Amino acid sequence: MSFKKLAGLGLVSVLALSVVSTSLPAMAQDSNTHTITVSGSGSVSVVPDRAIVVSRVVTQKASAQEALSENSQQVKALIEQIQAAGIEDKNIQTSGFGINPVYDNSRQSRENGEAPQIVAYRVSNGVEVASDDVSKLGALLTSMVDAGANSVGQISFVVSEPEEKLDEARQMAVKDALRKAKLYAEAAGVELGDILTINESGSGNYPRPEVMYMARAAMDKAAPISAGEEQLSANVVLTIELEQ
Repeated sequence: MSFKKLAGLGLVSVLALSVVSTSLPAMAQDSNTHTITVSGSGSVSVVPDRAIVVSRVVTQKASAQEALSENSQQVKALIEQIQAAGIEDKNIQTSGFGINPVYDNSRQSRENGEAPQIVAYRVSNGVEVASDDVSKLGALLTSMVDAGANSVGQISFVVSEPEEKLDEARQMAVKDALRKAKLYAEAAGVELGDILTINESGSGNYPRPEVMYMARAAMDKAAPISAGEEQLSANVVLTIELEQ
């Protein structure tokens, strides 16, 4: 494929990266063959259409059995509330279960050289929820807190079907690399020949986490949540033959 054919891609270039002139190992037998290796990047902004929320119910009681019993009831009520909000069972998953002792680390006990004593037990159980309606996420979070969630630790926004937009970013990355290759070739007084290799690296859709901490206090209205935009990016490296 020649440079002239690929140069017809009508896309905007972004993000300049470094350029290195080198020779391909396969061309080492011909000392007159020279190449240029150029990297290019492209990115597209997309509004996320899916959110993943991790919430937890943390319960502390004098005995492990009491803590577990109360926590289980609260988590059951939480899951029922999530289901009532229209979330399908396949999008609800429990995670992060744990039972941990709570020790007396008071200053007095430390000064007396006493070994820490267990004064209570803390049970934590998490629920991971995937919502396909980001606009209703604030109301969902409020209902989860009302149902007993006292630790909402993270919200991740993702694009569920990113491939079409990623393809746009990939074309932009190639266009960016070709633009820079032409610039360097003109500055060096040489012509670009055939494209020998195209390698992609580091392209994808990376969820953007939003960290949140919610108290158990009742909330009068839906929590304000904004999904914003995600950047879908692509990076390529082209090796192009130089004609002198």
